[in-house]
Amino acid sequence: METWLVLAMWFFVLAVLAACSTNAPRSESSYYYAVPVGSSIVLHQHVSISGDQVATYVQNGELMSYDSVNKYLPNCKFDLYTMSE
Repeated sequence: METWLVLAMWFFVLAVLAACSTNAPRSESSYYYAVPVGSSIVLHQHVSISGDQVATYVQNGELMSYDSVNKYLPNCKFDLYTMSE
């Protein structure tokens, strides 16, 4: 009876540890894909940032403001480091 209890306990511990493991998505089309460090992009259109802002966003191929971008979906943010007058 004790052997069965020990085996059940080990099975429970292994099941809990397996549930805590992560499996990062490898497909580039996944929303959860982590873009590798050092990646680059190629822009095929001009990016303009209005004079009263220091950033603009791109989502689904469209330029967007901070208020219109869906932060829960993939997007890119382009920042200016300095703002000229």
